[in-house]
Amino acid sequence: MKIRGLAQASLDLLEPQIAENARDETLAVFTTLRYDRRLTELTRRIPIAMEDSYNDTFFLARLHYQRLKYSSQLFQWPELKYHQFCNALDEAVADFKESTARIRVEYNAQGVLRTVVSPVPQRDNLFSGLSDTPVETESQDPIFDAVLDTEQTPTSLFSFIKTNKRAFYDEARARHNIALGATKEVLLFNEKDEITEGSISSVAVLIDGQWVTPPAEETMNGVLRSFLINLGFVKEGPIHKSLVKPGVNVLLFNGVIGVVKGIVKAP
Repeated sequence: MKIRGLAQASLDLLEPQIAENARDETLAVFTTLRYDRRLTELTRRIPIAMEDSYNDTFFLARLHYQRLKYSSQLFQWPELKYHQFCNALDEAVADFKESTARIRVEYNAQGVLRTVVSPVPQRDNLFSGLSDTPVETESQDPIFDAVLDTEQTPTSLFSFIKTNKRAFYDEARARHNIALGATKEVLLFNEKDEITEGSISSVAVLIDGQWVTPPAEETMNGVLRSFLINLGFVKEGPIHKSLVKPGVNVLLFNGVIGVVKGIVKAP
């Protein structure tokens, strides 16, 4: 499976910003994925996920590599090889004692890979959010609270490419007092009052019985987002912020938590 790149309209819009930032020595692109020694069991509902995972423990690692390589190529940085990426993952957990972890892999203009490893809670099923019930009976996964942000987040290069320039995400979380690890997410919207994403996750909203995620022209193309679109679990479409009312069901998904259910709450 392959991830999707930016829409051509987005590339045309962002080209000046890409050129301006390409030689910024403080800039790094990154991706964040899950390390889990129980990964085969956790992906049993969608076993095809293991085909793009690495060493039976790094969730969708091949797709995360594709994303990092694609982003670095936009800036015309040194080419990143898959074996370099995998070696960095192996080294990151070589002395890690926990069975689950969040691994952030950064890459910069000098061609340097850097990893940051931190523990994360265990999951029973990385795709539990796709079940018909809010939380499957065999799972202890929580339902997330999702709140609509109170301020607009303007479209920019950094809302399409995952980089270490994340002030606007941090500010959105601060407006709603969301701590790292909390079962709460803030949903961002752009100049057109259309939903784009969550601060640390992609989002889909249940519209007419179908899970709809913002189109590529409006959002960052997350790894798990691409995976779910390719398999037909979610489809792309515009989501006006007026549809995101208290009580509405949402899906939140990223490469660490997998897919979880959420319910919109008042800010």
